[in-house]
Amino acid sequence: MKTNRLDIFTSFIFLMILFFMGGFNFPNEGESQRKEEYVKFRIKNMGFNVDGEFSNFTKSVSYNKQNPEFSMFKGTISGASINTGIKKRDEHLRGEEYFHIEKFGQIAFESTSVKKTGVNEMKVTG
Repeated sequence: MKTNRLDIFTSFIFLMILFFMGGFNFPNEGESQRKEEYVKFRIKNMGFNVDGEFSNFTKSVSYNKQNPEFSMFKGTISGASINTGIKKRDEHLRGEEYFHIEKFGQIAFESTSVKKTGVNEMKVTG
C-alpha cells in the first residue's frame, strides 16, 4: 500500500499531538531530554494498530497556565530513532516512501498558536 505525503503529514500531526499533550505538568522554561521520556505513536495500517516510539528528541516548552495563548511548544525528533519493535518495518519507515531520513533526518514542530479548548485540552497549531 503506497502512502502519499498527505498521509505522512496527518500522521505527523497525530504524533505531535501525542508528543505535546502527554500532560500539563510542563516545566516553565528550557529543554528536556531525559532517558525515561519518549514520543509514542499508534497508527492504523491495513486494519491493524501499529505502536511505536521515537527515542531521540528534544523539546522546549514554555507553558502559561493563566494565559495558554502565550505558551510555546517546540520539538525535534530524529526520524532514525523510530522503533516499532520490528526491525524490517523500522527500516521501511526510515526509507524514501515514509520518512526518507537520509534527506529529511529531523521531524520538527514549532507552535504558532495555542488555544485552550477545554478543561485539560488545548489546540496547538504550528
